[in-house]
Amino acid sequence: MKSLFVGLITHKNSKYLNAYGEHLQFSALILLLKPNKAKISMDDVVKAFGFKASRCNILFDTLYLSSIFFTIQAKLLQQSSFKNLNIVLYNIFLQIIYISQISLKIIFSLFSVKANYELCLHVSRQINITNAHKTLLKDSLKSDSKFSLILEDDFYLNNDLNLVEIMSNLFDYLNQFSETLLIDLSESFSIKELGLEFVVTKSYSLPVNTQLKIFSFKQSVSNTVCATLYRNSCIPALLLALDDLDKFPSIPIDHKINIALHKLTKNSKVLNDAYAILEPGIFIQQSLKGELP
Repeated sequence: MKSLFVGLITHKNSKYLNAYGEHLQFSALILLLKPNKAKISMDDVVKAFGFKASRCNILFDTLYLSSIFFTIQAKLLQQSSFKNLNIVLYNIFLQIIYISQISLKIIFSLFSVKANYELCLHVSRQINITNAHKTLLKDSLKSDSKFSLILEDDFYLNNDLNLVEIMSNLFDYLNQFSETLLIDLSESFSIKELGLEFVVTKSYSLPVNTQLKIFSFKQSVSNTVCATLYRNSCIPALLLALDDLDKFPSIPIDHKINIALHKLTKNSKVLNDAYAILEPGIFIQQSLKGELP
């Protein structure tokens, strides 16, 4: 697939690498797809350990993230005519728990060396993962590829599917629907779990397998970034939006992508349905769906 760049994000101590430091699922994927270019980002998480973020910064990051999250959830509630009330309330409840957990980590870090180390490690990990995503996105722009598939190392392939034909169908879809800029391909959180069930604007069944459907929505709400297919022409604007979020180092990249899309949509730089989800996903996220069988 000469129009595709493929990138993997991992680190040298990842449990998803074998004894020789190889990611066998990624190697199998490269053999299948034969992309224009493939690259692995394998930085040590401790390299980002010298971050400049005080406890106040971390708390501010969390509150800023939550304010955006609550705003998006309110929009989803309105757009669904309150049909997704239960799941929106549940997601808000989970976010409140997240705020509480971060707050407790900050408090414990004041009195415990171990807790302080774990807090630093948490933030340095988020910085490392974000930088790895941005590095691969920049590399994809240098590859003369039209599309990019960026993967995190906790994925594994669904061997029951014809991946080559599915990817070909996805390219055809992106060529046909120019408003779609990125598609989540991971089997992670479902549309229902994200609160998007009642705000679907378009669904498209892949010709190779009609059980696989691409969904677009009234509101861009990103899933995890375990496996994302990008239209390369959208990457420069996305990178600029992500660079603007560097001042919030402890926010995970999953949420930064969501915030970036939210801002780009708000500023009319992209359409509401720029983000799409393939369901069921073709790359299974082990950290959510269980280990490779």
